[in-house]
Amino acid sequence: MSQKNFTLLKWNGEYGEKAIFIVKDNRLGKQSLFVPGNMDSLNWVDEDLSAEETKGWQGFENEQIESLEDVVF
Repeated sequence: MSQKNFTLLKWNGEYGEKAIFIVKDNRLGKQSLFVPGNMDSLNWVDEDLSAEETKGWQGFENEQIESLEDVVF
């Protein structure tokens, strides 16, 4: 199976408008916080966002997806 465009790394455990994911762009190797349904929330950085500030967040089993627009929570 080929690698998809994005990987969901972690999730804050919230639903609806409070849901936030750490997402990785597999092509660029960058990460961003992502609020489903809000593409303007993306701010790609080179840092590992799964560090100290999000240590209590839940893993999302590195689920790979083609498009962030497909994420509905």
